[in-house]
Amino acid sequence: MAAQRREGNPLVHVPDAAVADGEFPPAYSPDGVDLTQIRAMLRLTPEQRLQVLQDMIDFVAEAAGGGEPGENR
Repeated sequence: MAAQRREGNPLVHVPDAAVADGEFPPAYSPDGVDLTQIRAMLRLTPEQRLQVLQDMIDFVAEAAGGGEPGENR
């Protein structure tokens, strides 16, 4: 079964049913880095990654009182 994404959120990922040894890869590296977020971003195209980052910038700007989302695009 191929990876699936929910409509509207490219970071939501349902892993393949068949993993090589039946186990999922580790969620954290030995030094505590959350690998799930890195893997999720690497599954996106460069354009999708930029959109995710722009959405974060818009959210922070709006939360800080910097105007409407997408205003500075």
